[in-house]
Amino acid sequence: MRILVGLVSLFVLPSLAHAAPVTVANADFEAAKTLTNATVKGDWDYGASGWDHQGVAGTWEYDSSFFGAGFDAVAGDRIGFANAGGSLMQDLSVVISANTDYSLSALFANRNDFGDFSGSFGFYAGDPSNIIGMQAIAAMSEGLWSVQSFSVGAAMLADYVGMELGVIVLSSAGQVNFDLLNVDAQTYVNPIPAAAWLFGTAVLGGGFFSRRKKKAA
Repeated sequence: MRILVGLVSLFVLPSLAHAAPVTVANADFEAAKTLTNATVKGDWDYGASGWDHQGVAGTWEYDSSFFGAGFDAVAGDRIGFANAGGSLMQDLSVVISANTDYSLSALFANRNDFGDFSGSFGFYAGDPSNIIGMQAIAAMSEGLWSVQSFSVGAAMLADYVGMELGVIVLSSAGQVNFDLLNVDAQTYVNPIPAAAWLFGTAVLGGGFFSRRKKKAA
């Protein structure tokens, strides 16, 4: 019986292999960059090292008073931001693979002096105009922050296999503040080929008839 269960598990259940994390350049926005706009609310500049931008979006060396206690200990000295209509995006220099799911997580925050915001984050293929899927950033009270995640499955990515994967964060209203982006991949092993099924059937059949012979003897 144990042999039967083991063989069923081997030939019926596909296994899941964890691929290496996908590198996001300057995921914490701490990379050296001269911030040319000095304000009482902190220095900032368009864009970020390793990132492309559209509209008003970039790097902000924020004042910790704009967020709740402890935020600076998590986020460091700088974060990314995007104002209404703006976005930051990055080509990840990794090709979308078959049978692979990709997940994206990030730390989002709502500053306490700017009102509510709305925005979204997700993946694109090859070019930021070719969006694979996006998820709305969950609302939060002023001064608070939360880690949120979004994933796309292999079936959803079937038409994009072989194209370069990219990430994008955009604001549709107010200011979106974000940091610590992380991308991970899980690759599913292909199903057991037909020859292996035949081998498994032969083993099971052989064991069955072997037991029949012993009983007859």
